[in-house]
Formats: sequence, C-alpha cells, structure tokens
Amino acid sequence: MRSGAKAYRYRLHNKQGMVTLIHCINGYIRHTSRLQQLHRVCQQLSISVIYPKVLDKESSWFAGFFDAKGMLNYKFLDNNTKPLLYVNVIHRIYNLVTLFKDVFGGYIKMDFGGNGRYVWYLESEDQLLKFF
Repeated sequence: MRSGAKAYRYRLHNKQGMVTLIHCINGYIRHTSRLQQLHRVCQQLSISVIYPKVLDKESSWFAGFFDAKGMLNYKFLDNNTKPLLYVNVIHRIYNLVTLFKDVFGGYIKMDFGGNGRYVWYLESEDQLLKFF
C-alpha cells in the first residue's frame, strides 16, 4: 500500500518473473515514455522489442484510452434549440491524440489551460456513428 494514497505498488524482483512479464506486454505499449522504458528493460534482458500493430477502428485500445481520457458531452449552438453531441479526448501527448484523428476523423485543438493539452473533437453525425 502506498503511503498517503489509495494505491498499491507491485515490485518484481526475480529475473524469470520480469522476462515473463515483458513477454506478456511486449507489442502492446504505445505511450512514448513507456516504450522508452520498455526498450531499456528489454536491452538489459536481451529481448527484442515488438512494436505495437497499426490501429484500426476495431482496436480495443481506443475503448480503454477513451474510458480514461475521453468525454461524451453536448452543447447548444447560438440560435439552435437542439443540442450538438460531441466526443473528445484530452491528453498532453500529441501522438496519442492523433491516433484518434487518423482513424475516426475530427480535428485537434491545443488547450492552453492545464499546462497545455491536445484535444481531439468529433462532432459530425457520420463521424460520431463511425466512432460509436
């Protein structure tokens, strides 16, 4: 249990356990800093790094990332009484946000609040249906 937080830290100290863990996660890491960490560990253990597959609209990675960093919301336009539904994903790493744009369309804006983050938006009906 971590002191002052509702979290646990898991430490793995035996080499065979580390090799097993690396073989389980190798090929699934996309976050750039985690990929760098994976490279260093694989180099120490003499394991080849496997890069993740190219994402498509059926990739479950999108569901997990959207669950963590996405939002489903609506807004009212000026003279329109109907709400406009939109989805967005907010993250500080541009490369992760562009994965959504590349597969589902939409656009990306820079949000300067919160120390600068990238926001991917999807608003058009056909793009929303493709995303859902």
